Amino acid sequence: MYHTLNTRQTGELEIVEVYDYYDFPILFSCKNKIDTSQFYMVFYADRLPDFDMWLYVEVSLDQLNLIRSSIINLNDTFLIALQGLPPI
Repeated sequence: MYHTLNTRQTGELEIVEVYDYYDFPILFSCKNKIDTSQFYMVFYADRLPDFDMWLYVEVSLDQLNLIRSSIINLNDTFLIALQGLPPI
């Protein structure tokens, strides 16, 4: 169902790795299909009557690798983004 995503803000994204799945990917990493140095962690937040709500957080490749190896957790990743700090 969701192999690529396309938003005005990020452009076309391709799923790299799925971490949680429930009828469809709900937590996954993806990369920009044109600028392959841009990575995102994506979390399915909610289903509303007219659309699905997703939370995107831009991460660096180094940060993505730290998440994969459990050195930093997802909570910290989202907190860094909410504080307006650049990706690690």
